[in-house]
Amino acid sequence: MARTSTAGWTRRRSSSDALTYSWTINGHAAAATGVQPTLTWSELQALGVTPGAINSVLVTVDDGQGHIVTSPQTLPTVNKAALTVTADANTKTYGDDDPALTYQVTSGALVNGDSFTGSLTRAAGKDAGGYLIEQGTLALNSNYTLTFVGASLTITPRDLHVSATGVNKTYDGTTIASVTLSDDRVSGDQLTVRYTAAAFADPNAGMGKAVSVSGITISGPAAGNYHLVSATAGPTADITQATPTFSQVRPPVLVDGAATATLSGAIRAGSLVPPGDATITINGVSRNATINADGSFSVAFPTAVLGTGAYTIDYFYAGSTNFEDAEALATLDVTYGILVLSDQKAAKKAGSTIPIQIELLNAAGQDVSSAAVTVKAVGIVPLSDPDHITPAEDAGNSNPGNLFLFQEGANPFYQYNLKTPKGLSAGTYLLFFEVEGDPFQHSVQFTIK
Repeated sequence: MARTSTAGWTRRRSSSDALTYSWTINGHAAAATGVQPTLTWSELQALGVTPGAINSVLVTVDDGQGHIVTSPQTLPTVNKAALTVTADANTKTYGDDDPALTYQVTSGALVNGDSFTGSLTRAAGKDAGGYLIEQGTLALNSNYTLTFVGASLTITPRDLHVSATGVNKTYDGTTIASVTLSDDRVSGDQLTVRYTAAAFADPNAGMGKAVSVSGITISGPAAGNYHLVSATAGPTADITQATPTFSQVRPPVLVDGAATATLSGAIRAGSLVPPGDATITINGVSRNATINADGSFSVAFPTAVLGTGAYTIDYFYAGSTNFEDAEALATLDVTYGILVLSDQKAAKKAGSTIPIQIELLNAAGQDVSSAAVTVKAVGIVPLSDPDHITPAEDAGNSNPGNLFLFQEGANPFYQYNLKTPKGLSAGTYLLFFEVEGDPFQHSVQFTIK
């Protein structure tokens, strides 16, 4: 039978004796540890050793010769390991993703392969500024006293790149320009970008002209999150030529043989007046009229050789650096003067015949009546109802085809014998007639009593 003893029992040990150590901690037996009287911290924890508490230990030593010694002991209090973690300060640019929040062990050390769990967090917010980095869920097991030292995540303003696009305009005599602005803001941000001035180097028309832009500023709820990089921009834009138009082109009516006609008008593009001349062309003959500061122009045009008729007048402006060309058309009418030879003052009865005699005159008042020129009666119209026309009727077929009869002599003239309709109401009437080559209808007045 093996002999046992308390801690006070002794014997001389042979060098061949092999000692075996067994441990019972807090009532839990550990496996024999062989010849080494040690247990690891993990083994101690598995047997219930708790840091910060008093733990009972029973060590049994067996020499294999029947001698067993049991030694009850009390382990000293096992304190928690102290460890300090310090967060790394970090930065990011507004609008970018958060960087990883990292930390360093600045005091103490992990034991036996222990590791951290969880992660750091930071104070909420996305605007530029500083945000406290907090411990969050970062933790160690219960064997440690963990101290956390925070830091800051700094969000710096984002560079805002502003670009300008020039807006084309029509020549207006000024260097004032306009642009539209665009930028690379973070989507959804409320930001207003403005400029104070935009200008061309000169006011003249041209393509791809440089525009200088100044005074670009940003404002709005998100403005504090940005740093304006492009305070100026260099866009281009076109100044297109202004389009002038002719006005007040009201040519006079000429009597055949008039030596000249004063042709006038005006040309402007809004309030702008183009420089140079207006070219006026009639029947293949052209004259230039200087354009005045107010846009008006006037020229005396030779017309003696035109003869009666309706002539197209072409007003043309050839254009300039800042103005497009322009054109307008009008009509110059050249007519005969009419001299009524017959006395139409006395009122006639309805149904009676009224002899009407006329001469054709030129601008000098000369009689130019000719058998080569025909005159034809058209109809009679009451002055009281100018839209009501009654076809003219000659008396006794004295004027076949309603043509006035040409009367030769020293003072040639034309005669038409008008048969007034029976029942024609009392009043004043006009007999309208046409002269060959003349753009107008002429008339002779008569009265029915």
